[in-house]
Amino acid sequence: MMINYLNKYLKYKNKYLELKKQNTIYSTGGGYKRCLKGNCKKSTISSTNIHICSFNILTQIFVQNQQFNKKYTEEEIIKYKTNEYRMNLVKEHLNKEIRKNSIICLQEVPLTWINSESVDVTNLDEKFLLTNNLEIFFTNNNYNFVANNYGSSYSGNMGVLIAFPKNIYKMVNKLETVPINYVKPLSTNNDLSLDSSSTLSYTSDSVLDSTSINDFFEKTNEEIETMSSEEKSLYDIKLSNYETWKSLRTRKNIIIILQLTDISTSIKFCVGTYHTPCNFQNQKFMQLANLFAAQSIQIFAGGLPYIFAADLNTQPNTPSYNILVGNEIKSNEKPEKETDTDDWVPIMIPPLLSAYFIKNKKEPRATNDGYQISQNTDGTCRDSGRFIGTLDYIFLSDDRFKVIGVKNLDNIFTKKNGPYPSKEEPSDHVLISANLLLESS
Repeated sequence: MMINYLNKYLKYKNKYLELKKQNTIYSTGGGYKRCLKGNCKKSTISSTNIHICSFNILTQIFVQNQQFNKKYTEEEIIKYKTNEYRMNLVKEHLNKEIRKNSIICLQEVPLTWINSESVDVTNLDEKFLLTNNLEIFFTNNNYNFVANNYGSSYSGNMGVLIAFPKNIYKMVNKLETVPINYVKPLSTNNDLSLDSSSTLSYTSDSVLDSTSINDFFEKTNEEIETMSSEEKSLYDIKLSNYETWKSLRTRKNIIIILQLTDISTSIKFCVGTYHTPCNFQNQKFMQLANLFAAQSIQIFAGGLPYIFAADLNTQPNTPSYNILVGNEIKSNEKPEKETDTDDWVPIMIPPLLSAYFIKNKKEPRATNDGYQISQNTDGTCRDSGRFIGTLDYIFLSDDRFKVIGVKNLDNIFTKKNGPYPSKEEPSDHVLISANLLLESS
């Protein structure tokens, strides 16, 4: 599937460059139209204004591990951690977006915040959600929404959500999927489960030319010690790559993608949201996870312009960011293919455009300010430290989108205000937003 799309893109690009060189095309707000030199007629161009926001609202069960600013009393912190207080704060932020007819993308949405049937009525704090959840909120504001709560009970069955004003947009199609399964589904000859008896085909310089996965990777210390340095080096590389892909295959994070039509102009576009699994120690895992998410919406869009608004758990100018926007990546930072015979292409063509970067010539200083205290398996606590950085993005498919403006985040992150959550902020993330113009000829 990816190869076919890549071939179509390259064919389109080469033809475009050829016609541009001959000076026989003019822009029509995305795509191109051929005409005789000096005899071009302007086409009728319609446009639609799209306001979009993205917000990781922090699943309720994780709030208990967050450190608050020391200026708050213990009683205040207890209050700020409740479902009622946090839900009202989230609604306060979203109401500002609803007044702009924004498309709303949320991450870390706990199931109890959407589905009243999941509420524990014996819990006084949760009981508030019976009549005050997001389903009721969006319905009362004339919004449709699609949600998928893929998370386990450990995370409060958290998930992602896209909501849109139903008097402005009509949903034509949707996709809810694990990105890697959509872009690169497992086949019988590359199943990477540990108990698989399938075969990986290695090149002639591999440690073993052809062997079962178990036989290749489950070696004793004695067998490893008898390897030459070259064999050991190659074995370590393949083992690391195998473990990265196996870990990626076990993750269940869902991407939601909607194809929407602007009712007044009939302009079509796609919107996707995703919450990348946290595996900061393995940048190649993060690269692959983000790349599959981006390729999923690209393939689903099928040439339509699209917006990808997500918490990618990735900072700017890291390999897992650079692979999406087309920045240079060092050879040792590039992700490996799943197998030596894999025809999947680990590249984003064309690269994504960041709304914030387009408008400000840089990404925000930060979209997250959190201080977490985590609990070890033995019941003791560990200080995970304070993190301030950018993890959230609004990416665009191409320059058919014009960035009119983005939400200013400069005054949100100060030592005085953070860490978050706080009295004013319900999450360790802040809401980001962009005002866009999409033209269609």
